Amino acid sequence: MQFLIHKEAGKDSITLSGDSYNHIVKSRRAKVFQIVSLRNMSDLNLYNYKIINIDRKLATLELESTTKTTHIKEPKGHIIASIIDIKNIEKILPFLNEVNLKKISFFYADFSQKNFMLNFERMDRILASSSEQCGRITKLEVEFLDSLENALDRYNRICVLDFGGDNLEALQEQDSLLVGCEGGFSQREREKLANYKKYSIKNANILKAENAIMYGATKF
Repeated sequence: MQFLIHKEAGKDSITLSGDSYNHIVKSRRAKVFQIVSLRNMSDLNLYNYKIINIDRKLATLELESTTKTTHIKEPKGHIIASIIDIKNIEKILPFLNEVNLKKISFFYADFSQKNFMLNFERMDRILASSSEQCGRITKLEVEFLDSLENALDRYNRICVLDFGGDNLEALQEQDSLLVGCEGGFSQREREKLANYKKYSIKNANILKAENAIMYGATKF
């Protein structure tokens, strides 16, 4: 773990409880007077705290120092992805966070199952854990768009990942890469996307939707 995320990091004194307490005290076996590093993910500061007291369920920390930090590499890239099985979405979120993708937007495509509902609170916990492990100081941005039309209205550099396009290696940093769900795009969607730039993954087999998202993320 590179740091612990705590929403009150930056205050002169904070208390750890629940999962944060268990991780620092029980898993890492931290002791009184040991220094632990925290971030609040609202700013870019690293806060170093000294543990001044540990009891059975709580640990009290006092701020020792604050360090202003910057991204080693700025997050880049935007993927607009059809909603697929939520288990598969949650499985790929840590990877997208680790490879420094800036943002992913999810929308209901024609072939999406409408009973799949995004749980933003759970996704935030997944991304927080990923950031603690990989050291990313701002989490992947996650957005919900209720339709393809909403995505097309909101973003003006959309390109489509589909068959018969140019090599995906030519993807630009400013592009928003649109990825379909299992079964690809419907005929209605293809008609709407007919005039948009199209990219393809050359010399590859047909990818599952979640694998196409991950592969696309690496091209940014």
